[in-house]
Amino acid sequence: MKNYRRITAIISFSTLAALILMMMAATVLEKIHGTDSALRLVYHSPLFFALWGTLAVSGLCLLISMKTGRKPFTLMLHIAFVVVLAGALVTHLTGEDGEVRLPRGEEVSEWERSDSKMCPLPCPMTLESFDIQYYPGSRMPSDYKSVVLAGGNRYEISMNKIARIDGYRFYQADYDDEASILAINRDPWGIGITYTGYLLLLISMIGFFFQKDTVFRRTIKRMNKS
Repeated sequence: MKNYRRITAIISFSTLAALILMMMAATVLEKIHGTDSALRLVYHSPLFFALWGTLAVSGLCLLISMKTGRKPFTLMLHIAFVVVLAGALVTHLTGEDGEVRLPRGEEVSEWERSDSKMCPLPCPMTLESFDIQYYPGSRMPSDYKSVVLAGGNRYEISMNKIARIDGYRFYQADYDDEASILAINRDPWGIGITYTGYLLLLISMIGFFFQKDTVFRRTIKRMNKS
């Protein structure tokens, strides 16, 4: 039983470490190549889903073997992983993503999904202006910024600023000589479930350090005694 528990714990924590590294890589990728690349190459990749599934299953097995029902934050920690995994699955099944190309001054009413299908935008959009910001003393772009007119409103979209229009999220993804290219994501259910899972994860990780009979609490007691 101890060997089973040890192997399960190794699988769980190794998988968690791999997921953290992938999310760190996704953050860097998003900064350099935009949100669309991070979603396509990391968050929506089969490897990412496989790791979350492995973590959920191994975590539940570890939970059962350790009989942690009397440790609420440990239980919440494992439930959080399952909720995040469920959110990722819902996003994969019901979410939509793609891009729209906005030539300056031209009204656009359709966007292209990742499966190449054309869909109507929530409202016609027009690119009013586009600006490239550079790192000081160099010609290396630090940010792209589009000012877009949509539904009678004016939106500023950049690599670090998302526009939300009628349930759609617009990200600054790329540009060419004549147009700004925005990544589009629509995920009415998965985002809420995933964020709920991350909130549970945060609460459980904070509470875990103050829960009785944990390595952290035992270490603190030893330090106080010494």
